[in-house]
Amino acid sequence: MRVSVNHVSILVSDIKKISEKFKTVGCLVGEIERFESEGTEETYIGPSESCSRLLLQAPLKTGPYLAAFKKRGAGLHHIALDVDDLLEFSSFMGRIGWLLHTISLKNYSEHKAVYFARPGVDVLLEVEERNAKCTNDFISRINVPVDYGKEGYIQKLGVPGLYPAENRLFSIIIHDTEWSMKDFM
Repeated sequence: MRVSVNHVSILVSDIKKISEKFKTVGCLVGEIERFESEGTEETYIGPSESCSRLLLQAPLKTGPYLAAFKKRGAGLHHIALDVDDLLEFSSFMGRIGWLLHTISLKNYSEHKAVYFARPGVDVLLEVEERNAKCTNDFISRINVPVDYGKEGYIQKLGVPGLYPAENRLFSIIIHDTEWSMKDFM
């Protein structure tokens, strides 16, 4: 079963300010787009042909992104995974202890994507069945915060570049540079 990271979504308060940080170190920054239906403005960091790009999202109005931002502040929102068989992967996720998020039924009927969550693992997994045609990984390593004893929920996924954070602190590595949450504030 093929599984790869499509993007890592970070909620930020000031998308222009954070985008500039990436521009100054030579990263390709996409156009900032507004999505009224989602209540966000968003931009991708990294070449469009790359896997594992960074998605910056800033909440604009009432909705799930603003609710998450108010609850937790800036930080990791979700990791999007591409799979070749969504039903097979969903069954696998259930066997290893991940839970289907309640929004998934509605989201699947509209977008053919589902969400998984797990208590003790501080990230949503957005899973979509699609043929990824990317050339390389923009983000080479993703360290996901997990509670002590919950590391196996990330390890069992078997996703290249995805690891439980040893210190419970989220970080990513882009071009040999580690970016932590303080870099997104």
